[in-house]
Amino acid sequence: MHKIVSAGAMIATIIAGPAIAAPPTWSWAGFYLGGNAGYSWGRDHGPLTLGTGFSADSSTGLDGFVGGAQIGYNWQVRNWVYGLEADFQGTGQSGSAAAICPGGTTALHPGTRR
Repeated sequence: MHKIVSAGAMIATIIAGPAIAAPPTWSWAGFYLGGNAGYSWGRDHGPLTLGTGFSADSSTGLDGFVGGAQIGYNWQVRNWVYGLEADFQGTGQSGSAAAICPGGTTALHPGTRR
């Protein structure tokens, strides 16, 4: 019985040995291209100061597309990776803000749209 177990272990070592001993063959080197996309929703509720001595409660919204692209090339030397990358990130976010002023009037922040 002992000889059968020893023979089985030796056969398993011969078959699996090269696969276990071989280092991984993947590399970080090469060309790559990528992209990212998303959408953002944002809200802010808080005090707003317009000029000196005037404040009111405000509500601000900021919504829109967010995305970009990346392109690059990497070189790998042993455990070090060197590379060049260019990327573009952009947003189509737009926002508006309104404040309820004393007396019930509504004021818009400068540069916002209704």
